[in-house]
Amino acid sequence: MIGELDQVKKIKRIRIAIISVIVAIGLIAVFSPIVKFQIEKKEIKSAKEADIVTYGNYDWKVLAVKEQKVLLVCNEFVEIKKFDESGKKVTWEDSTIRKWLNSDFYEKKFTAYEKKAIVVSEIKNQALRFGETMELKKSETVELPNTKDRVFLLSREEVQQYINPEGGRKKPMNVNETKDSWYTRTTVLGESWVITQPDENECTFNLEAGIRPAIWIDKTLF
Repeated sequence: MIGELDQVKKIKRIRIAIISVIVAIGLIAVFSPIVKFQIEKKEIKSAKEADIVTYGNYDWKVLAVKEQKVLLVCNEFVEIKKFDESGKKVTWEDSTIRKWLNSDFYEKKFTAYEKKAIVVSEIKNQALRFGETMELKKSETVELPNTKDRVFLLSREEVQQYINPEGGRKKPMNVNETKDSWYTRTTVLGESWVITQPDENECTFNLEAGIRPAIWIDKTLF
């Protein structure tokens, strides 16, 4: 009889232990994104230009720090993709890469907490028009309709402003110093060409290239 009671008590202890483990795993699943976001908030609030911070699944370089928001660009390729899969002559507004960044990438790579702090930004868009010499250096800028995006690619102008103010070829941004090309959102008017980096005077005929997203983070939402 005593042996049977001991066996029952042992089974109860095992059940309690199993339940405790399940509860602990559940709590970790619930609170892990919150803890992660708290760490990210602390990093971004104290960030300075050129710092590397973690947000979502990636490391990001701080390009600009405003009073209420911070501009980040991914410090690595998140994907190797075409600018547009349709094969048509498109701009950023109609490109499949824009759709992918603001749907699949945005939805899958950030938690609900992280998404709330990503600003819907008014994005200024431009294209370049070749002159008679067909040289990018001598091309003129054409204004295109603005877009509203949470995630975007830097423009050629923004690369010049934030990364490469002196012009010419510079080392790319990512920590691995890859020499592979990566897309901006600046296109060549009437062509299937997109301006790529690290050389701002190079363009790609819509081939596969590196994708480095950019986002504005609202610090007031932290």
